[in-house]
Amino acid sequence: MIMEEILDTTEYRRVKHLAELDLDYQKLHEEFEDLTQLAASISETDISLVNLLDSHMQWSVSGNVSFNPIPREESVCTYTLRESEFFEVSRLDQDSRFLDKDYVKGENGLKYYYGIPLKMETGIPVGALCVLSSKTKELNEDQIKKLHIIAREIIKRLELKLKLRRTERNADKEKQLKQRLAHDIRGPISGIVQLLNLAQEDNYTTGEMREILNLVSDSGKSVLDLTEDILQEALEAQKKDKYKFNLLTFAEKLRSLYIPQAQSKGVNFEVNFSEDISTMFPKKDLLPVSGNLISNAIKFTPPEGTVSVFLTIEENNQEKELLIMVKDTGRGMSEDKLNDLTSGEAISEQGTQGEKGFGFGLRLVMDLVEEMEGKLEASSTPGAGTKITVRLPVEFL
Repeated sequence: MIMEEILDTTEYRRVKHLAELDLDYQKLHEEFEDLTQLAASISETDISLVNLLDSHMQWSVSGNVSFNPIPREESVCTYTLRESEFFEVSRLDQDSRFLDKDYVKGENGLKYYYGIPLKMETGIPVGALCVLSSKTKELNEDQIKKLHIIAREIIKRLELKLKLRRTERNADKEKQLKQRLAHDIRGPISGIVQLLNLAQEDNYTTGEMREILNLVSDSGKSVLDLTEDILQEALEAQKKDKYKFNLLTFAEKLRSLYIPQAQSKGVNFEVNFSEDISTMFPKKDLLPVSGNLISNAIKFTPPEGTVSVFLTIEENNQEKELLIMVKDTGRGMSEDKLNDLTSGEAISEQGTQGEKGFGFGLRLVMDLVEEMEGKLEASSTPGAGTKITVRLPVEFL
């Protein structure tokens, strides 16, 4: 039985909502550990997990199993996202949707599943709280009630994170506006002050005019000093910002997140970067952008193929840009399909091993890049792979 597709508009809103949270999946374990332990205790099950599902992968961000992302099409929680209240499977090993999955096979294979969609205040689900057991079982009403209370607490914590991210983004926009205004004002005011200084040296300027020029000059200098203060304040704020990457730490994060996905498919995965690691840049939205590109590249690359990422900082018109290049040795695409991709009209296709696509990863990347005033470039050759390059102005990250 093939799972029905979630409505396009709903699913795109869902993956974009998760991207807006801008989460580092590897750093969420401790935040939800108390709740997943409680859920396992209440349900008397072997496993309890908080799973978040993006366009390509399911990320088990907390629970009593090791961090090991799996493709969405392998996940039971994918079905939970479609339900209003819960999704329950009493025998995974007898259900045609799951009986061929590795996690249900063998003596210790999983048999029971109960999942609750983690719906944000908008009603959009970003993941699921689930409990699983290698034994057949049935939850009673009290257990079910308590699991739903735990799920609501997880949602509250995610909502707080979302509000924090939105507050940070608004603060960033105000800071960027200040910087732009300061840059825009500084040049003209500086020129006016210089002209006034020249005029004050003119022997033919009357006393009254000289007094007026003095007042205008003083006002111009005050505005100029204000712009310098704004720019200096922004510079100091950037130095104190703890939520930053350099090329080295960004590369290490991408390796740790996506090596498991590549290894599970037998794809070689490498991340390289230029020698300059002195430039620091905010982490904001970099993981959703790079992660979707990498997951998509792995999806369309056959076993023993290679997905490579290159990171660098470039100077462009005296402004710094972060360059993220993702290249694969996959099946590539025709010029028509490439045009569909870059116009946001690409249709999802199955991966090289039949991986089910949900068709929103690249569309999401393009939207995020546009919001950050960046650029996306793509080139591809059928049978020889694809290369996608994203350029992001560092000041807007």
